[in-house]
Parts: sequence; structure tokens; C-alpha cells
Amino acid sequence: MEKSALVELLAEKNDQQAPMAKIIRQFDTEFTVNDHQYEIDPKFLESFDFEDFRHRYNPALSQYDYIVGDYSYDQLRMKGFFEVDRANVDGPFANQITDYVLEMVNFGAKYFVVHNLEARPITRRSNSGHQDSQKRKRNNNSNKNNRRKNAQKKRLR
Repeated sequence: MEKSALVELLAEKNDQQAPMAKIIRQFDTEFTVNDHQYEIDPKFLESFDFEDFRHRYNPALSQYDYIVGDYSYDQLRMKGFFEVDRANVDGPFANQITDYVLEMVNFGAKYFVVHNLEARPITRRSNSGHQDSQKRKRNNNSNKNNRRKNAQKKRLR
């Protein structure tokens, strides 16, 4: 299949696909995603395509403070980064954006940085119920062992 036919098929697919979030542009550098404020770094405004972002955005990106988008083979790829002072996260962090661009983005490719002004905190499910049951199990085993030892001591006396 020729590249032009593939490009047409891809464009048709993108037109049919409904966005995964409600994204509304307010100004050149500002827009909302599900009523949360985002801001485009003005020096990357020329590289930012609002429609591509709207079609490609995934709500999983809302946890990140920064989203880096780059174009490779006419496809938008996005990756999230946390603020450096964000607690309880393993990264990647905003101070690694430059390294990411140098190492992962094709040389000369267009890219942009979007700042999520209202990044939602990460909530992690706790396995504490599982750990508590494990502790109980160990304690029960320990109690059984103690009873056995005490019974043996009584028999030896």
C-alpha cells in the first residue's frame, strides 16, 4: 500500500475517533481538559497542533504536571513528567525533559511542552488489608507453635 493511501486512511480514522476528554481551547496558549487548566509553553506554540492533541490525549496523562508531545513519522507521541518536588512518585520528572528530548525525539522533529496547572494527585491503592491478613496468619502460626512448645515443656516436667 502506498504512503499516501495510508495517510488518507489514518486521517479518516482520526476524524471518526471521538476524543477521550473534553478539551476546549480558550486562548492561543491556554486550554482546558475536563475543566482543568493547561498552558502551552509559548516558545513551542508553533509546534503545537490543537486538533492532534485533542485526538491523541489520554486521561491517564492528567496525573502529570508536564506533557511533552513530539511528532515522529507524522504521528503525535506524548509523555508525561512530574514536577520535581512532587511527593510519592518515582518519576519521570520535569528536570529530565531536556534529556528526553535529546535522547528520544528525532533530530529536528517538532515538539512542544504543555503545563498542567491542576495536575491531580496520584492515589495508590493500599495493600494493607493483604498485609494485615498475612500478619494475622503469622501470629496464629506463632501462637500454635507456642502452644506446642508449652505442651512439650509440661510433658517433660
